[in-house]
Formats: sequence, structure tokens, C-alpha cells
Amino acid sequence: MSFLLGFIIVVAVLALLFYAFEQKRSSSLLSTLVKSQEDRLNGYFIRNTQLLSSLETSSTVVEKLRQELEDLKSQQQSKSVRLGLLTEAIVPLHIDFGVDYKTLVPMFRPIDYVSFEEDKITFIEVKMGSSQLSQKQKNIRRLVEEGRVYFKEVRVSETGLEVK
Repeated sequence: MSFLLGFIIVVAVLALLFYAFEQKRSSSLLSTLVKSQEDRLNGYFIRNTQLLSSLETSSTVVEKLRQELEDLKSQQQSKSVRLGLLTEAIVPLHIDFGVDYKTLVPMFRPIDYVSFEEDKITFIEVKMGSSQLSQKQKNIRRLVEEGRVYFKEVRVSETGLEVK
């Protein structure tokens, strides 16, 4: 009987040790799983933070690029205006201009030139590329085409102005 009692005690101790070992192993597994999930969540957080930072940086970069594009457009417009003014000034010297440059009087606003020839007066507007007449220039053209162009003589004297 003492052998049987000793055997039961040994089996009971082994069962307790096995139970303790399993508990420790389960706890260790649980701890590992929790740690693994924490690491995954931290990884997601870090990646999302980096993505958000990247998006904010991209937004800043896009805004800077947009501003640079506006600056370039403005510079291009300014260059176009300067080139247009230069062209307006020198185009009458071109052989194909069709009007003797000696008859030209530059105005540049709102019409570039008026040519005073012996038999006619011509309003001349110089444009480059696809640029269009302004509304004021279109109106001047319409008035000329309708014959609504007049000559006024204004006399200045000591007593005042006289319009004929």
C-alpha cells in the first residue's frame, strides 16, 4: 500500500508540475500574442503617422508647385507683353508692313499707329500670335467702319478756346 500511496503522490506531483508548466506556457503564449498584437498596432500607428506626415508634406509641395506655376505664368505674361511692345515699336520698319513708316505717328494706346498719307488716314493696331483686339479697339474699328470719324479744329486764343 505504501507503494501505491507513493505512486499516487508521484503522479499527483507530476500532475501539479505539468499543470504549472502548462499554465506558465499558456501565460507565455498569451503574453507573446499580446506583445505581437501590440507590435502590429504600433507598426500600423507608425506607418499611418508617416503616411499622414507624407500627405501633409505632399500638400505643401503641391501648394509650392502651384505657386511656382502661377509665378511662371505671370513671368510668361510679362515677357509676352514686353515682346509685344517691342514688336509694336519695330514692326513698321519691316519691308512687308505695307505703310511708309515716315507717315506713322505712334500712339500705342488705344491704337498703336495712325498713318497720315496724302489720300487717306489709317488706324493700325499691331498684334502678335493669337492676341485679340481689346473691346475699346473693336469699338474704334466699328466707328471707323461706320464712318463716324470726325475732324475738329480747336483754336486757342487769349480769350479762350474756339471749336470749329
